[in-house]
Amino acid sequence: MKQGLSRFGLSALLALAGVALLPSNLHAAQADRARPLIVDAGNGFIDRDPSKGRFSVNGPVTVTKGSMLLRAASLVGTELADGYLISVKGEAEQPVRFSQALDAPGETMEALADTLEYDERSGQAVLSGNARLRILAGGQEKSELRAERIRYNAQTGVAQAEGKADAVRSGEGGLRMILAPKGAPAAASAPPAGLPLQTAPALTPKPPSR
Repeated sequence: MKQGLSRFGLSALLALAGVALLPSNLHAAQADRARPLIVDAGNGFIDRDPSKGRFSVNGPVTVTKGSMLLRAASLVGTELADGYLISVKGEAEQPVRFSQALDAPGETMEALADTLEYDERSGQAVLSGNARLRILAGGQEKSELRAERIRYNAQTGVAQAEGKADAVRSGEGGLRMILAPKGAPAAASAPPAGLPLQTAPALTPKPPSR
């Protein structure tokens, strides 16, 4: 019982802290909403059944919608009257990669996970398994959230996180949040002792070969 309460408490705390992680002005680029959803199967294949409103893709799969970029090993999509629901999976050593420009100039959101579910209508993304979400400003990491499961809304900029019940550290599915000092430029933020400041590497891999 104590463990369950601890997990709930941490989850609730991070849900509230998500507002600090992604302030209200860090919404996904508004222009993306009106852009088409493009699915590229690379050297894989697409299987679409309009009568059932479903399609599947064996990858490598690349999905774009304006500045939004999603890469995965496979995809299953549902076509609705007002948008699309997408579920993607990564594979060993190749997690799902998700990125999108934010309205704040020079800032982007990048994420990694074993699997991801994305509701194109609401901008809601659920990352599961070794989930990591971070905000970059001018190429420098501004904030980061790691957990077993992260729920992120691109339209509101709010993130909620949940760790494994038996996790003791972030690398094992535990929760971890890093925030830049208030009022300080992201590039000038100091990391914890023993972690030298480095320019954040891009999460987006090279496009799949054709």
